[in-house]
Amino acid sequence: MADKQAYIDNVAAKVHAFEAQLDKMLAKAREAEGEQRKNYEEASAEIRRKIDDLNNRLEQMRESSGDAWEKFRAGVEDATSEIKQALAGDPKGTA
Repeated sequence: MADKQAYIDNVAAKVHAFEAQLDKMLAKAREAEGEQRKNYEEASAEIRRKIDDLNNRLEQMRESSGDAWEKFRAGVEDATSEIKQALAGDPKGTA
């Protein structure tokens, strides 16, 4: 059970960091204009959906009993990876 809680706490900390990065992206969106603004807003919306999905998966993990939480681990890892990739991208669209 301690492993489960430690894992959930670790992922929850990552979610908090993702939220902070998303806030920065939203600030850039507010400063941008035209196509850049649109790209930031679209990327931000997608990242928000991914973070919400990760939070849902974490909640399922919290509610699971015994070792059942392990079955959610792969989905949580995938969701975390997708968010990292999305945040690492450049939504400005200036290539």
